[in-house]
Amino acid sequence: MRNAIRPSAGIRHKLLGGCLGLALFGVLAFGLFLAAIFYYTSTKVAHTVAPPGDPRRFDPVAAYATVAAFAGNDARLTRLTARFVRSDGTLDLEADYRPSPNAQYRFVREVAAPADAPPIGAGSGADGRWYEQVQVEVSRPWEFRSVRSIGGGGSASYQYFNRGMQRKADAPTGRAPAAAVAAPACPFARLWADAIAHGAPTSAVATIEYDARGYDFRIDGLGLALRFDPDCSLASAR
Repeated sequence: MRNAIRPSAGIRHKLLGGCLGLALFGVLAFGLFLAAIFYYTSTKVAHTVAPPGDPRRFDPVAAYATVAAFAGNDARLTRLTARFVRSDGTLDLEADYRPSPNAQYRFVREVAAPADAPPIGAGSGADGRWYEQVQVEVSRPWEFRSVRSIGGGGSASYQYFNRGMQRKADAPTGRAPAAAVAAPACPFARLWADAIAHGAPTSAVATIEYDARGYDFRIDGLGLALRFDPDCSLASAR
């Protein structure tokens, strides 16, 4: 009976190292493949990018120009809502509590009428103009999200990482949009200064909304609500 030839320790070591190297390469390649899919889905399908500046000190007013550019050419602001604004006028997008701070910007853009546009009285406006509503939301970066849509006799689903600033556009409409407003010009820290003068604790967080009427400032749970004119002057307090 012949004795089995056993490879030397050096050969066994090389074989083991080669197998481990191949396994590591396979895991790395698969990880890169998944990363590429999520990056493509997050960037192209879900239209997300990183928010400007430090996510722990996001300033909705200072970041407006970047957000408006992301909304698209000729996008006009109709409303801004910032939730959980600190007394320095910023949001901590990486805060541990839920729901977490976020800012939503609503825009409108005038677009060409679709080829199958209905006549006036059935969906088209009297002036024949068409609009696209666009929302840009700035929220916690790298949050995993799952989407499932049903329609047209089928369904589709996908997952993605929201990189922190996401753009969504509605189907074109012939209905007149909400009134557009100028870029926000009142630093939120300035609004907070008036709120502090009316008894607001600096440790609180506020919801601030800006539209054609001006700025609404409120702190839920305290019953404190302030209204500011578009020029930042205090109009009312309760």
